Amino acid sequence: MLPKEPRATKFVSKQTSWGDTESALIWHTLCSDGIHAVVTFGTPQTADGRDRRTWAAAVREDIIALRQR
Repeated sequence: MLPKEPRATKFVSKQTSWGDTESALIWHTLCSDGIHAVVTFGTPQTADGRDRRTWAAAVREDIIALRQR
């Protein structure tokens, strides 16, 4: 399996803020007026013998930690 890199993205406007991990939204949002985007990349991970679900849970935990920085 290919390594996975946790990424947390938070978009902030004057009226609201929201988080999203979908890459497809990044470019569209960055081109919007009044938006400030903070993208924080985590350390790439490999499966290290974990099954897919266990690995995904670990990546989600890393994303939650990245959003709190």
